[in-house]
Formats: sequence, C-alpha cells, structure tokens
Amino acid sequence: MADERRAILEAAVHEFAEFGLSEATLDSIAGRAGLDPGVARALFIDKPRLLRELLEEITDPLVSGIGVAVAGIEDPREVMRKSLRLYDQWLTDHPDFVRLMVRCALDGAESLGALYQKSLLPSEFYERLQLAISRNQMHCKDLFILSLLLDSLIMFPHMIRSSLESMAPKTRAEETLEARFDAVLDLFEKGLYSP
Repeated sequence: MADERRAILEAAVHEFAEFGLSEATLDSIAGRAGLDPGVARALFIDKPRLLRELLEEITDPLVSGIGVAVAGIEDPREVMRKSLRLYDQWLTDHPDFVRLMVRCALDGAESLGALYQKSLLPSEFYERLQLAISRNQMHCKDLFILSLLLDSLIMFPHMIRSSLESMAPKTRAEETLEARFDAVLDLFEKGLYSP
C-alpha cells in the first residue's frame, strides 16, 4: 500500500495544481495514478484528508529543516535570513506546489484557506517575529500583515517565474529571483527592523 499511497500523493499534487481543489476528484486522482478509485478512497477517505496528508508530506521536511537551521540563533535578522532562504529554495525545488497555490488563489477563499491550514514556516519562526514586534525591534505591529508581506515578496515571483525571462530578456530567471531575494533581505534589515 505504500507504493499506492505514494502514487496517489504524486498524482494529487498535479491534479490539484491543474484543476484546483474544487474540480479535482478522488476518482480523477486515482486515474492519474493508474489505480482504481477504491484504492484512493480506502487510503484517504475523502479529498480534504488527501489534501492534508499531501501538504504534510510536501511541507514537513521544509518546516523541520528550517527549525534545525535556526535552532540556537538569537538574532531575529539571522533567523529571518536563514528561514527565508530555505523557503525560497524550497519553492524553486517544488514548482508543482507553487502552481497549486496559484490555482487555490484563483479558486477562492475556501481553497486557499484549506491550503493555508498548513504553515510552510515553523511556529518558532513566527514566535521569533512576534517577539521582535513586541520588543519594537520591527516596524510592523501585526504578525498577519507581516506574513502577507513575506508571502507576497517570496511567493509571487515564483508564481510568475515562467514569465520572468520574457519580461527581462537579458536576465535569466534564476538571476532575477536571486536579485529579488537580496532586495527582500535588504528591505527587512534596513526598513522593517529598528536601527
């Protein structure tokens, strides 16, 4: 059953990214995986459970990796720098997840809400940001607004990655993403943190 589970999870990320959470079905996911629909229902019961398990499978290594990378680091700027660098690299390595996020955003609040029930950054990251905000070390009074800003600066360029080279023909997409990441860090270190 482990092979069937893996096949369904791999098919699900592609199906969700292509058709969205609302239009994808367990039957279509099972068909994409080359399995009988009964296998998908037996393993996952329903689409919400499949999505939860898919998100855990995809994102848990990222969350754990960031947790390990920032363990013991006291400087909130260094925590942010390392965390965002790993998050950004993970998005580069997981283009299907980026497409899934785009599709969920297009589908509306319910789909995006289902996706955002699983955080891509460890709770320690947000706790450290909240601590920096409460100590007036950051020029942002609301962790939610800061999270939206982070997602827009980190996620959006990955969403338009396929168009970056046509928008700036003399620059490779990787170079544009890297320059943007340096600008994000510069903004956070010089603009959002107190001197």
